[in-house]
Amino acid sequence: HALQTKTQGGDPTTYQEMVSRVSELRKDGDHSQIQTLLQVLANNVSFIDDRVHTTLLKELLTSPNFWTLHPDTTTAICHFCLNLVSANVSCAHAIVGMLVKHFTPAEVKTNIPDPSIPDDVRQKNEVKKVVQGMVLSTVKKVLQLVPTASTVLLSQLLHR
Repeated sequence: HALQTKTQGGDPTTYQEMVSRVSELRKDGDHSQIQTLLQVLANNVSFIDDRVHTTLLKELLTSPNFWTLHPDTTTAICHFCLNLVSANVSCAHAIVGMLVKHFTPAEVKTNIPDPSIPDDVRQKNEVKKVVQGMVLSTVKKVLQLVPTASTVLLSQLLHR
């Protein structure tokens, strides 16, 4: 088990391989493999120590771009985040920060229907609704799990 081995100071090879697989989130190649990895991590959050597994958490919480990922991968990341914050409250700050960051895409388009807007733009607007819905739902659940995260949320919103 890569997480335990890293915590116990053993051979870091399997942990490094896992971090490399997680870094593939940027590419979102085979989303089913990435989703499986995220499910495994979500089911093992009790083994994640935010002081020991900093590289893994950095990859998971700073690298993925919700706006370019497959929706199922984004859902798996949100599920992982909820499990992680329930097991490790000290990760709430990083998780809320990631969610606030991903609430809006880098380029904002209007949601006003216009027949002259091409279908691909309409599709992007639908993606916006889905991603923002996932983000808001996850933020709400984080706040239910960690009520003190509301101060972190306020701080993050003020800095954006």
